[in-house]
Amino acid sequence: MDTLADVRSQVRTTFGEESSVRLTNARLDAAINAGIDELSENTGFRESFAVLDMKAGRTYYDVRQLFPDEAVTITAIWNPAIDLWLKYTPVSQLPYVRWELTNGSPQAWTMRGLFHLGLFPHDTTSGEKLHIYYTVRHRQLVNDVDPLVDVAADLVPAVVDYALFELHLQERRTEQAQASLKDYHGRMSLLDYHLKNRVSRPRVGSIGGRR
Repeated sequence: MDTLADVRSQVRTTFGEESSVRLTNARLDAAINAGIDELSENTGFRESFAVLDMKAGRTYYDVRQLFPDEAVTITAIWNPAIDLWLKYTPVSQLPYVRWELTNGSPQAWTMRGLFHLGLFPHDTTSGEKLHIYYTVRHRQLVNDVDPLVDVAADLVPAVVDYALFELHLQERRTEQAQASLKDYHGRMSLLDYHLKNRVSRPRVGSIGGRR
């Protein structure tokens, strides 16, 4: 598993600045963490889940009370009571005008703004649970030995490319910055291609209503 020190070494070598006088660790670490954040949002490689205890008659839930600050986006919701992945459905596509008054075990979910999860229909009793899966940002790397948790070895070069983009941009090296960003997007496109063309299929064919 690569550590912050490992990634620093790769970035310094490619950037061509081994000295920490001109390229300080603080500046380098900021660029590396920016790359990890970008990777987290683009790939969703880190996923976690939370259990939502539903309340009788409640349609909306504030996800800020459920997720950590590092959460990025909901990817899927499982209803164990009826053995069903809920389908993401925009409000405009919900089947009833007064959908918020419909009772039953949830089969679809939507979002109101950034923080309020809406369920359709809503349960009439308290105590039932939903399993909510979401992507999460990697924590900031600070110390030399801090590991890149869940970052596969073939994703580390993408972090390096993005860090190089940030550093070249700071130095106003436009051509080098564009080249590093192109390399980063190239790695992301290749990753996306492999994910979409895997021979093996996931055991669950539909998550959150998506095919």
